[in-house]
Amino acid sequence: MRMLETPHGRLAQRLALGVPAALLAGAYVSQYGFGLYPCEMCWWQRWPHFAALALALLSTVAAPRRLWIALAALAILVSGALLSLLIRPRGASAPGAPSVGAV
Repeated sequence: MRMLETPHGRLAQRLALGVPAALLAGAYVSQYGFGLYPCEMCWWQRWPHFAALALALLSTVAAPRRLWIALAALAILVSGALLSLLIRPRGASAPGAPSVGAV
């Protein structure tokens, strides 16, 4: 039985498509709907989501689907890793990184 023929495979593909699409949609609604211009870190975080969305779309038309879905998941994780690397608690020494709670 092929991976995408199983309920788990279809769920993985839907999540790989849905998560970056929802996050990017929220970012664009915030930017254009509410006038919240994104900071540099927000721009950096969008790139892995663009890649994840492209890979997930590729998984709908090209083999090996499992590879494209796994790479899309990896891109989503990279975006989360960027967030954890770029935001430091107040007092942490990371040159150029924004500080949480800094005024």
